[in-house]
Amino acid sequence: MFAWLVEEMASINTNKFHLVDGPLPPEKRKLVETTEIPVPPSYKNFVIQFGNAQLYRKGSNYVVQIYAVPQDAESEEGEPLLNIGRAGMGWVYFKESLLVEGKESPIFEWRYRQGLRQTADGFDEWLRKKCTATRKQFKKKEWRLIEEGPAPFTEQEQAIVDARSQFRWR
Repeated sequence: MFAWLVEEMASINTNKFHLVDGPLPPEKRKLVETTEIPVPPSYKNFVIQFGNAQLYRKGSNYVVQIYAVPQDAESEEGEPLLNIGRAGMGWVYFKESLLVEGKESPIFEWRYRQGLRQTADGFDEWLRKKCTATRKQFKKKEWRLIEEGPAPFTEQEQAIVDARSQFRWR
């Protein structure tokens, strides 16, 4: 289902650009599959495949974050929500009242001064849109450098690294 993201992650050689916990171990996978919270199948599949995810590092922050364990929240009007992550400067939610077992559910985002609004009809659609929009924030040259990763150390830099590894502290 998320082959496009797996391919993107495989093409990137910049360390910690995308951080994911990785596939859930069998005992945690069973918990996700049998949870009584009727989260959409695409979200469940994402959590099983990636766990917690932090995508698209910019400086010390990540633009897209997805939580493996949704957090209880409430709208300003008192409506129960499930916080499933962050996107940019906003929070990402499912409305509990719209969750139906085995069905996709709309995604809502809350942003300062904009409030809560629907941004996608389902998790998979939302993730694709967010990732596409985030990639467009990088210039072609920046994206190429992210894919290539950092240049290897020069001989002089490697000598410094090797020397520092010999230091012993009391």
